[in-house]
Amino acid sequence: MFQQIGAHTWYMQQDVRTDRPSIGYIKGDKYAFAVEACASPAHVALFYDKLKENGLPLPDFTGISHFHWDHSYGACAVNGLTIASARCNEMLRREAKWGWSEEEMLNRVAEGLDIRFGYVTRKLEYPDPKKIKVVPADIEVTGDAVIDLGGVTVQIINCGGPHSEDQLMFYVPEDKVLYVGDANTKDLHNNVWVYDEEHPERLQEDIGKLPHFMDRLRPYVELMEKIDFEKCVQGHVDYVADKKEVMDTMRAYL
Repeated sequence: MFQQIGAHTWYMQQDVRTDRPSIGYIKGDKYAFAVEACASPAHVALFYDKLKENGLPLPDFTGISHFHWDHSYGACAVNGLTIASARCNEMLRREAKWGWSEEEMLNRVAEGLDIRFGYVTRKLEYPDPKKIKVVPADIEVTGDAVIDLGGVTVQIINCGGPHSEDQLMFYVPEDKVLYVGDANTKDLHNNVWVYDEEHPERLQEDIGKLPHFMDRLRPYVELMEKIDFEKCVQGHVDYVADKKEVMDTMRAYL
């Protein structure tokens, strides 16, 4: 589903089948901006088809919220320039050197460089993993930044947070829309857990049992409190939440 949520803002819904995240889109008078580089070239193609169906131009810029594969591995196929945090790019440059044979993928899980959930979902998205092409972003940001699209701006917020420390958020003040990627969620790479491949429907239940890293959660929640957003697009939630719902959930973790 591709839906308009504000005068300048849209999003394409997540797809749990291969862990594809929600994709954001902001259109200005001069430029267009996408949030997330998608999970694969096929995911990018689907997103661009939705834009064309709605008479919208392809993005001139694409912001990558964090390095996890489902948000970044389509970067090799996007239109225009990509933007990520310096820390995200460091991780993408590391993964660009990875090989994609079955042995290499399983070895990384055993060594703790990857998690079983990522191994399984990548193989669903890429029936032939050797076609994976990881590329770093064209533009690195080390702090916050603002991009003027013409009549609308995108505030790039270097937020870190509980999910991944390289995380960016993207705020559109004219529409009061905040795209958070996975920033609200728990750290699946540094927690100890086992993905139950026999019961993928239990994923959220299993994640719900994991702890938050409180030293990263608290400053993130305090930062969110200060942002004057009304609508929030989250990476793996299939609806647009309001600020009260989002903040009530985050405060409850504290």
